[in-house]
Parts: sequence; C-alpha cells; structure tokens
Amino acid sequence: MSEVSKTQIDRLGERLKKGNFGEADLRLLDEYRLSFTDSYEVVVGRIRKELSLSQLEDPLSQHHQSQKSYAEKALG
Repeated sequence: MSEVSKTQIDRLGERLKKGNFGEADLRLLDEYRLSFTDSYEVVVGRIRKELSLSQLEDPLSQHHQSQKSYAEKALG
C-alpha cells in the first residue's frame, strides 16, 4: 500500500463533496482509512487494558462505516 498524500486526500474530499467520484476514489478513501489501522489497534488495546475490558468490548463504540456510507455523508 502506498502512502496517500494530504493533497490527494484534499482533492478526494472535494470530489466527494461535489458527488463527482468513482471506484478509484472509493479505493483511495479505503486505503487512507486503512492507513490508521495500526494506530487504532494500539489505542484500543491500551484502553482495553487500562479499563480491563474484554476483546469483544469496543471502548470507542465506533462502528466502521462502509465506503458507500462515507460517500453518502459527503453528499448529504
């Protein structure tokens, strides 16, 4: 996976806002989101440990949105 630049993300955001996006844009959005997976896992693991939560409990209560949901929110 290649690194996604700030400029690429800014341009992607503009295309999403305008509703002018395609499959390649959704793949780029997914690639960008996935770039945060390792950091997310570290933070969630630390919170679970500190709060003595099981692996099944999500301390952030965050549900990952699909690419379509992100696009719909950008348009909405």
